[in-house]
Amino acid sequence: MKSTVSLARAGSYDGHELLERMRACLAPLGGMAAFVRPGQRVLLKPNLLGAFHPDRAVTTHPSVLAAAITLAQECGGVVTVIDSPGTGSLASVARATGIDAVVRAAGATLGDETAVETFETPGNIIGRKLTLLKAVADADVLITLPKLKTHVQMTFTGAVKNQLGLVPGVQKGQYHFRLQNRLRLAELLLDINRTAKPALAIMDAVYGMEGNGPSGGEPRFIGALIASADLMALDVA
Repeated sequence: MKSTVSLARAGSYDGHELLERMRACLAPLGGMAAFVRPGQRVLLKPNLLGAFHPDRAVTTHPSVLAAAITLAQECGGVVTVIDSPGTGSLASVARATGIDAVVRAAGATLGDETAVETFETPGNIIGRKLTLLKAVADADVLITLPKLKTHVQMTFTGAVKNQLGLVPGVQKGQYHFRLQNRLRLAELLLDINRTAKPALAIMDAVYGMEGNGPSGGEPRFIGALIASADLMALDVA
């Protein structure tokens, strides 16, 4: 079976326009209803690396999150938004990036990045036991909302790498330091994804970022949303 990766033109972050472009992007995958059923606890995981203004193109744009919340709520999902920023608290980063206002307006919940749980996944290579945010265990469905960016260590950071943000606090930096061989770090990223089991990725590629990522590059207009249930296929595409 081949995987489906859907790419839709999205020329701006205008709220209504972006919502309709995301709806169109998900249509070839069966729409959001293929992933979210009424009453399910839906965990949305944007890239909230740090307290960067959305125009810097470092973090997932709040309009992308707003559209994903709307579509999940239309299907009857109960939405929580979570990430563990590289610097600063989730609350402070959410305010700086415009995410907090979107969460409040939608009646969604900002998760607790201090609550953690240890997961054991026998098939993992590096992280047989992983400490991740407890919100992963509490959710019925995990949907990841990555930002399309370059990365100084991994060359590229997209759908698969976005789940590194499920690792709490400073442990992310420790992994980057310990696993300086990119293939070893890639194995860890696959371990995290095998454990967290994201059901869907919707990538913010309206504006990407190129240069010394994950935060030191420049915005680059791409004009797209990209979605797939196969995160590796999305990243390859």
